[in-house]
Amino acid sequence: MPLILPDDFQFSQSALQDYADCHRRFFLRWVTRRRYPAPESEPMRAFEARMELGERFHQIIEAHLAGVPAEALRAALDGDETLAGWFERCLKTALTDLPQQQRAEITLSMPLADRRLVAKFDLLAIQPGARAMILDWKTAPRISNRNELAGRWQTLLYPYVLAKAGDYLNGGQPFAPEQINLVYWFAEAPDQPVIFAYDAAAHARAESRLNDLVTELLARPNEEAAFSLTSDLTRCRFCAYRSYCERGTQAGDVLGTEVEGVKEPPALALDLEQVAEIAF
Repeated sequence: MPLILPDDFQFSQSALQDYADCHRRFFLRWVTRRRYPAPESEPMRAFEARMELGERFHQIIEAHLAGVPAEALRAALDGDETLAGWFERCLKTALTDLPQQQRAEITLSMPLADRRLVAKFDLLAIQPGARAMILDWKTAPRISNRNELAGRWQTLLYPYVLAKAGDYLNGGQPFAPEQINLVYWFAEAPDQPVIFAYDAAAHARAESRLNDLVTELLARPNEEAAFSLTSDLTRCRFCAYRSYCERGTQAGDVLGTEVEGVKEPPALALDLEQVAEIAF
């Protein structure tokens, strides 16, 4: 029987990265949606706190770009030095000299193999008819290097989706690949962004790789045995299924992984009555 995906499944950079890293992880997480109680990182409290900080940072930047004054946001941080530091660094380094049209936390999607291919952008900064910058905030303690990022599906997917599905942001005309840049900004290294230029050749490679991977994936039988375990045991260190797969029970150190928020964070403590009326 061919692979049966859940009715609400969408292709995303997370799903594609899971399949690329470990076929079995993809099957367990995205097909059967099995939960397994192995902790991803140690210590868990530090891991969860870091995730929450990352989510709150995204909220703060989104609020600022929506028009909430920086002073009001600083007051809402309630003395959190880490968040305050990230915010100030972002204001000084990442949010300067950007195209005027800016959209935070925006999702674009397009058809792919009877499903949807989706990409959620931390920030799109656009000069219609001229250029489009994709900015992605990284709040992990560890700074990813260019080679690592170049191999990530996010780096391939985000410019591709913008080129294919971003025409409504560009006066109804698709962005040319050469008009798109992807910028990874690191809260712990704000002066060391990693920038990937895009072009027609990269776009063609992205389309080919994406179609090849999806074709391979959908051709697999609908059974766990058809999804092999990764041969790279280092990828098991932060996987919640490693004990299920008999790949160990001890979690990896939280400081060694990129932490991305996956839980709904507390609402930003912002008293909107103290903020001047914002025109939208």
